[in-house]
This record gives sequence, structure tokens and C-alpha cells, in this order.
Amino acid sequence: MKRLYGALHRLQGGLLAAAMLLMAATTILNVFARNVLGDTLAATEELNRFLIVLVCFVGLSYAAGEGRHIRMTALSDALPRAARRWLQAIVCVTTSALLLVFAYYAASYALDVDRRSPVMGVPLRWVYLIAPAGLFLGSLEYALAAVSNMRGPDVYLSFERSDGYEALDSGLEGALEREQGA
Repeated sequence: MKRLYGALHRLQGGLLAAAMLLMAATTILNVFARNVLGDTLAATEELNRFLIVLVCFVGLSYAAGEGRHIRMTALSDALPRAARRWLQAIVCVTTSALLLVFAYYAASYALDVDRRSPVMGVPLRWVYLIAPAGLFLGSLEYALAAVSNMRGPDVYLSFERSDGYEALDSGLEGALEREQGA
């Protein structure tokens, strides 16, 4: 399962990097064409919009895999480790289920779209299918994090990334003990 997770994570990172580089390149090319050649490239704005959709929804999944989504921890920080671990598992299962429901509705919507983009003529159905794909991958990332929390000894924010508060807390306590002992 670790190899599949790693391959999926590298694929998502590669897609994000390629999309960002392509957005930068097309924007620079369009600025060059407009200022030097006196003509704009009509497809760059449309392509960049499509790439922004890709970055948004694949980024959702990638951030979940990195354990980088925003979270509220006031309640969970007050709990002992075992309770935090199970609370995190419940949060991950719930988030996974919600993302799966959102993916279903997004796919239903995308499959009903029967239009093409005005400049490039791309079927918008294919662009809109990026959203349910990203939501599904995000759901998978949260499900894997839930499994890690149910199996492992630590509190996991993603499949492989554990919560770093404990390390920070123990480091702080050690520093305070050294200061008091000196």
C-alpha cells in the first residue's frame, strides 16, 4: 500500500508542477506576443483557466496527502494521545465520505455538460471531470489517513505524516527542564 501511495503522490506532485510551469510559460509567451509581436494568443487565458481548475482540485488531494489542510485543534490538543488518534480517525472518515459525495455530484454535473470551450473547442465535460477526480483522490487520501490512525501508535494527519505537536511539546518541555536545572 505504501508503494501505491508513493506513486500516486508523486503523480499528483508532477501534475501540479507541470500545470504551474505551463501556466507560467503560456503567460510569459502571451506577454511576449502582445508586447513584441503586437498580437495576443487567445487560447492562453482559456488554457490557464483549465490549469487553475486542475491545480485547485489536484492540489486538494495533494495537500491532504501531505497533511497540510487547515484544521481546528483546540479540542483535540486537550485530549490524551489515544483519544486524539481516534478523533482524528473519525474526522478523516467523515471528510473522506463528504468528499466522495461531492465527487459523485460533481461527476453527475460534469457528465451532463455538453458544451465546448469558446476558443480552443475543448469539450467542457473533460475539464469539469477534473473536479470529481480531485475530490475522489482527496477522499482516498483521507481514507488512508483514517487507516493510519486506526492502526498506528501516533496521531496521523495523512497516510505517512504524523502530527508534529508531540515532538514540539517534548522539545519545549526538555528546554524548560534544562533551563530550570541550570
